[in-house]
Amino acid sequence: MVAVSVAGATLARGAAGISVSSLVSIDDLNGLACTSGADVGTVVVSTAAAGEVTFKCKFTGSGPVLRINEVMTASPISAASEFVELVNVGGARADLGGFRLVYRSATGTAEETLAAVPTGAFLDPGARYVFGGTTFWGTSNQTYNSGLASAAGGVGLRNASGQLVDSLGYGSATNIFVEGAPAGSPAPGASLSRLPDGGDTNYNAADFTPISPPTPGALNHA
Repeated sequence: MVAVSVAGATLARGAAGISVSSLVSIDDLNGLACTSGADVGTVVVSTAAAGEVTFKCKFTGSGPVLRINEVMTASPISAASEFVELVNVGGARADLGGFRLVYRSATGTAEETLAAVPTGAFLDPGARYVFGGTTFWGTSNQTYNSGLASAAGGVGLRNASGQLVDSLGYGSATNIFVEGAPAGSPAPGASLSRLPDGGDTNYNAADFTPISPPTPGALNHA
Protein backbone atom coordinates (compact mmCIF):
# COMPACT_ATOMS: atom_id res chain seq x y z
CA MET A 1 0.00 0.00 0.00
CA VAL A 2 1.18 3.50 -0.86
CA ALA A 3 0.43 6.14 1.78
CA VAL A 4 1.45 9.77 1.43
CA SER A 5 0.75 12.74 3.70
CA VAL A 6 -0.70 15.73 1.82
CA ALA A 7 -1.18 18.89 3.89
CA GLY A 8 -2.98 17.25 6.77
CA ALA A 9 -4.63 14.49 4.73
CA THR A 10 -3.53 10.96 3.87
CA LEU A 11 -3.81 9.43 0.42
CA ALA A 12 -3.48 5.76 -0.42
CA ARG A 13 -3.85 3.22 -3.19
CA GLY A 14 -3.96 -0.52 -2.49
CA ALA A 15 -2.03 -3.33 -4.12
CA ALA A 16 -4.43 -3.47 -7.05
CA GLY A 17 -3.64 0.14 -7.95
CA ILE A 18 -0.46 2.06 -8.64
CA SER A 19 2.76 1.73 -6.65
CA VAL A 20 5.50 4.28 -6.09
CA SER A 21 7.67 2.60 -8.72
CA SER A 22 4.89 2.90 -11.32
CA LEU A 23 4.43 6.65 -10.92
CA VAL A 24 5.44 8.34 -14.16
CA SER A 25 3.84 11.75 -13.72
CA ILE A 26 2.52 13.89 -10.89
CA ASP A 27 -0.83 13.61 -12.67
CA ASP A 28 -0.85 9.90 -11.75
CA LEU A 29 -1.81 11.01 -8.23
CA ASN A 30 -5.14 12.34 -9.53
CA GLY A 31 -7.99 10.22 -8.22
CA LEU A 32 -6.11 8.56 -5.37
CA ALA A 33 -8.21 8.06 -2.26
CA CYS A 34 -7.44 10.50 0.57
CA THR A 35 -8.71 10.84 4.11
CA SER A 36 -8.69 13.39 6.91
CA GLY A 37 -10.09 11.91 10.11
CA ALA A 38 -13.43 10.36 9.16
CA ASP A 39 -13.74 12.33 5.91
CA VAL A 40 -13.02 10.50 2.66
CA GLY A 41 -12.30 12.02 -0.75
CA THR A 42 -10.05 11.93 -3.80
CA VAL A 43 -6.89 13.79 -4.72
CA VAL A 44 -6.97 16.60 -7.28
CA VAL A 45 -3.60 17.79 -8.66
CA SER A 46 -3.28 21.29 -10.13
CA THR A 47 -0.21 22.62 -11.95
CA ALA A 48 0.22 26.31 -12.70
CA ALA A 49 1.87 27.55 -15.88
CA ALA A 50 5.08 28.32 -13.98
CA GLY A 51 5.27 24.71 -12.76
CA GLU A 52 3.93 25.20 -9.22
CA VAL A 53 1.99 22.12 -8.08
CA THR A 54 -0.73 21.82 -5.45
CA PHE A 55 -2.65 18.83 -4.11
CA LYS A 56 -6.21 18.99 -2.80
CA CYS A 57 -8.26 16.30 -1.08
CA LYS A 58 -11.82 16.80 -2.36
CA PHE A 59 -14.00 15.34 0.35
CA THR A 60 -17.21 13.58 -0.66
CA GLY A 61 -18.09 11.58 2.45
CA SER A 62 -20.67 12.10 5.17
CA GLY A 63 -18.60 14.75 6.93
CA PRO A 64 -18.58 18.48 6.10
CA VAL A 65 -17.80 19.35 2.46
CA LEU A 66 -17.00 23.03 1.89
CA ARG A 67 -16.99 24.66 -1.53
CA ILE A 68 -16.46 28.14 -2.89
CA ASN A 69 -19.93 28.53 -4.36
CA GLU A 70 -20.26 32.07 -5.73
CA VAL A 71 -17.85 34.96 -6.36
CA MET A 72 -18.50 38.55 -7.41
CA THR A 73 -15.51 40.78 -8.16
CA ALA A 74 -17.14 44.24 -8.61
CA SER A 75 -20.38 46.12 -9.13
CA PRO A 76 -20.97 48.79 -11.80
CA ILE A 77 -20.45 51.51 -9.19
CA SER A 78 -17.69 50.10 -6.95
CA ALA A 79 -14.73 47.76 -7.42
CA ALA A 80 -14.94 46.97 -3.69
CA SER A 81 -18.53 45.74 -3.95
CA GLU A 82 -17.54 42.09 -4.05
CA PHE A 83 -18.15 38.87 -2.13
CA VAL A 84 -17.19 35.21 -1.84
CA GLU A 85 -19.80 32.68 -0.71
CA LEU A 86 -19.05 29.27 0.81
CA VAL A 87 -21.55 26.41 1.05
CA ASN A 88 -21.43 23.21 3.08
CA VAL A 89 -22.75 20.43 0.82
CA GLY A 90 -21.72 17.68 3.23
CA GLY A 91 -23.68 15.80 5.86
CA ALA A 92 -22.13 17.26 9.02
CA ARG A 93 -21.53 20.62 10.65
CA ALA A 94 -18.25 22.31 9.70
CA ASP A 95 -16.04 24.11 12.20
CA LEU A 96 -14.70 27.10 10.26
CA GLY A 97 -12.45 28.42 13.01
CA GLY A 98 -8.98 29.07 11.59
CA PHE A 99 -10.04 28.74 7.94
CA ARG A 100 -8.62 31.40 5.61
CA LEU A 101 -9.95 32.97 2.41
CA VAL A 102 -6.91 33.55 0.19
CA TYR A 103 -6.25 35.27 -3.13
CA ARG A 104 -3.65 35.15 -5.93
CA SER A 105 -3.29 37.39 -8.93
CA ALA A 106 -3.79 35.83 -12.37
CA THR A 107 -0.20 34.62 -12.66
CA GLY A 108 0.72 35.02 -9.00
CA THR A 109 2.85 32.67 -6.97
CA ALA A 110 2.46 34.79 -3.83
CA GLU A 111 -0.69 34.45 -1.77
CA GLU A 112 -2.68 37.03 0.19
CA THR A 113 -4.98 36.19 3.09
CA LEU A 114 -8.17 38.20 2.63
CA ALA A 115 -9.91 36.95 5.76
CA ALA A 116 -9.27 34.54 8.65
CA VAL A 117 -12.39 33.01 10.17
CA PRO A 118 -12.52 33.45 13.96
CA THR A 119 -12.91 30.63 16.45
CA GLY A 120 -16.54 29.72 17.11
CA ALA A 121 -17.79 30.01 13.52
CA PHE A 122 -19.69 26.95 12.28
CA LEU A 123 -21.55 26.08 9.09
CA ASP A 124 -24.40 23.58 9.13
CA PRO A 125 -25.16 21.25 6.19
CA GLY A 126 -26.73 23.26 3.38
CA ALA A 127 -25.82 26.58 5.01
CA ARG A 128 -23.77 29.41 3.49
CA TYR A 129 -21.04 31.72 4.77
CA VAL A 130 -20.52 35.03 2.98
CA PHE A 131 -17.33 37.10 2.98
CA GLY A 132 -18.21 40.64 1.90
CA GLY A 133 -15.94 43.34 0.50
CA THR A 134 -15.76 46.79 2.06
CA THR A 135 -18.72 48.16 0.06
CA PHE A 136 -20.68 44.91 -0.27
CA TRP A 137 -24.39 45.79 -0.29
CA GLY A 138 -25.78 42.55 1.19
CA THR A 139 -25.61 40.68 4.48
CA SER A 140 -22.24 39.08 5.16
CA ASN A 141 -20.89 36.88 7.92
CA GLN A 142 -17.49 38.54 7.72
CA THR A 143 -16.01 41.62 6.02
CA TYR A 144 -12.62 41.68 4.32
CA ASN A 145 -10.50 44.35 2.68
CA SER A 146 -11.50 44.14 -0.97
CA GLY A 147 -8.91 43.09 -3.48
CA LEU A 148 -10.28 40.74 -6.16
CA ALA A 149 -9.17 41.78 -9.64
CA SER A 150 -12.12 41.92 -12.02
CA ALA A 151 -10.41 40.60 -15.15
CA ALA A 152 -8.52 37.60 -13.78
CA GLY A 153 -7.38 36.06 -10.53
CA GLY A 154 -7.95 33.19 -8.15
CA VAL A 155 -9.51 32.60 -4.73
CA GLY A 156 -8.93 29.66 -2.44
CA LEU A 157 -10.11 28.32 0.90
CA ARG A 158 -7.54 26.87 3.31
CA ASN A 159 -8.45 25.00 6.46
CA ALA A 160 -6.86 25.54 9.88
CA SER A 161 -4.01 23.19 8.91
CA GLY A 162 -3.25 25.18 5.75
CA GLN A 163 -4.67 22.56 3.38
CA LEU A 164 -6.29 23.97 0.24
CA VAL A 165 -9.90 22.79 0.46
CA ASP A 166 -11.33 24.40 -2.68
CA SER A 167 -10.41 27.05 -5.22
CA LEU A 168 -11.53 29.02 -8.26
CA GLY A 169 -9.44 30.56 -11.03
CA TYR A 170 -11.14 32.97 -13.41
CA GLY A 171 -10.40 35.05 -16.48
CA SER A 172 -6.92 34.38 -17.88
CA ALA A 173 -5.62 32.99 -14.57
CA THR A 174 -2.82 30.41 -14.70
CA ASN A 175 -2.13 30.12 -10.96
CA ILE A 176 -2.56 26.97 -8.83
CA PHE A 177 -6.13 27.90 -7.90
CA VAL A 178 -7.33 27.00 -11.41
CA GLU A 179 -9.08 23.63 -11.51
CA GLY A 180 -8.92 22.25 -15.06
CA ALA A 181 -9.48 25.55 -16.88
CA PRO A 182 -10.42 28.98 -15.50
CA ALA A 183 -13.99 30.22 -15.42
CA GLY A 184 -14.85 33.31 -17.42
CA SER A 185 -14.55 36.86 -16.10
CA PRO A 186 -17.82 38.12 -14.61
CA ALA A 187 -19.09 41.50 -15.80
CA PRO A 188 -19.47 44.14 -13.05
CA GLY A 189 -22.70 43.36 -11.21
CA ALA A 190 -22.65 39.67 -12.16
CA SER A 191 -21.21 36.76 -10.20
CA LEU A 192 -19.56 33.46 -11.02
CA SER A 193 -21.87 30.81 -9.58
CA ARG A 194 -21.82 27.05 -9.35
CA LEU A 195 -24.65 25.68 -11.46
CA PRO A 196 -26.15 23.44 -10.26
CA ASP A 197 -25.80 24.99 -6.82
CA GLY A 198 -22.91 23.37 -4.95
CA GLY A 199 -22.00 21.11 -7.90
CA ASP A 200 -18.34 20.30 -8.47
CA THR A 201 -16.60 18.46 -11.33
CA ASN A 202 -13.16 19.91 -10.46
CA TYR A 203 -13.27 21.97 -13.66
CA ASN A 204 -13.81 25.69 -13.04
CA ALA A 205 -14.87 26.53 -16.59
CA ALA A 206 -17.70 23.99 -16.44
CA ASP A 207 -18.74 24.45 -12.81
CA PHE A 208 -19.06 28.26 -12.73
CA THR A 209 -21.47 30.32 -14.83
CA PRO A 210 -21.87 34.12 -14.82
CA ILE A 211 -25.30 35.07 -13.44
CA SER A 212 -27.04 38.37 -12.80
CA PRO A 213 -28.30 39.39 -10.36
CA PRO A 214 -26.03 37.55 -7.95
CA THR A 215 -27.45 35.53 -5.03
CA PRO A 216 -25.16 35.89 -1.99
CA GLY A 217 -26.43 33.77 0.89
CA ALA A 218 -29.10 32.08 -1.23
CA LEU A 219 -29.50 29.24 -3.73
CA ASN A 220 -27.69 29.78 -7.03
CA HIS A 221 -29.97 29.79 -10.07
CA ALA A 222 -29.64 30.76 -13.71
